[in-house]
Amino acid sequence: MTQRRENRFEKTPRAVLGVLWGVLTLTLCIGSFLVVKAVRDEAKRGVERYIALREPRPSSDIPKTPTDELVALADGLAKRAYPYRIDADGYIMPSQVHAKPDLTVVFLGGSTTECMFMQEEERFPYLVGREMEKALGLKVNTLNGGNAGNHTLHCTLLLEGKVLQRAPQAVVLMECVNDLNSLMYLGDYWVTHISRGIIFDKEYNPLKTFILRHFAGRKGLQGDPGDEFAYQRGQKTFLDPATLAGKYRKNLELFVFLCRQHGITPVLMTQFNRFSEHPEENLIKSMHNIWREYGTDYAAYRAAYVAMQDTLRQVAAEQKVALIDLDRLVPKDKSLMYDTVHLKPAGARLVAGIVAERLPGILRAAGALKQGQAAAAPGAQ
Repeated sequence: MTQRRENRFEKTPRAVLGVLWGVLTLTLCIGSFLVVKAVRDEAKRGVERYIALREPRPSSDIPKTPTDELVALADGLAKRAYPYRIDADGYIMPSQVHAKPDLTVVFLGGSTTECMFMQEEERFPYLVGREMEKALGLKVNTLNGGNAGNHTLHCTLLLEGKVLQRAPQAVVLMECVNDLNSLMYLGDYWVTHISRGIIFDKEYNPLKTFILRHFAGRKGLQGDPGDEFAYQRGQKTFLDPATLAGKYRKNLELFVFLCRQHGITPVLMTQFNRFSEHPEENLIKSMHNIWREYGTDYAAYRAAYVAMQDTLRQVAAEQKVALIDLDRLVPKDKSLMYDTVHLKPAGARLVAGIVAERLPGILRAAGALKQGQAAAAPGAQ
């Protein structure tokens, strides 16, 4: 009978196990070293940041439907889908009505300029162009660069990022309430916020995001896409009209400077609104959450809003900029606005008529209309 030869493990089991454990330990050490190195390298690389153009998504066609809550609080807003087509440059259509216009005017602002919940040809920036064409006999493109939530710093970035290259004859800026809300809730324009922020981090895969947050101490953006000011709720809000207006003023002055540096006529508009001294009951109801959840009241909120509107008037006077004072020219009436600041179609027609009546005189005074192009038109009021 043949005797079986012992293998090396059987002869020296401890030595073989020692070698195996050594290899395993070495492998784990090398693996750990590589993982730590990868984590360290990713943390060292940091993040890529960018300034976003806060605009409707270019080349999109997604109808918009108001929420049930908004419809319940609004005066006469229908629960239906409204057309919302955006051209390749992020302007609300109809935009390029003429391939070679004689005049181009760009409107910048928030949802009050955007006029989301109405038909395409009811929005006041579009109507201004059609009214000016009738009055002047010229081809006029009026581009709607409004976007819900935009404040004056967003508008100034849009001006630099995409408006200046078009060399329009005039750019019209109307925004107030978004500046007030952003400053009231966030304290400043330059904040890390999921929707109102200026500087954003590039989006990474979950692994790198985890590394950046836990090993590089990178904080995420504040806010919730469904409720952008949720983290602020329950905190006492202190409204100092002078401080808010001072920050707002800087953006207005920057807007004027940039327009003039590029030979464009700046036009400032106060914002139409229903913030009367003695508001209607449904308006009070629609703003109740602001008071209850942010520790303010209607009187304080209105005082800050009025101070900011007055600041815009002051900047227009100091900088000798054309002013269209819609706050005073548009009645604070629920037949024109379905809530505190958003127009109904009737309100859009009224605003379009006011703006279209004044813009030719403003452009002619600035030399943007050649002699004989503009019919007699009153100046800004």
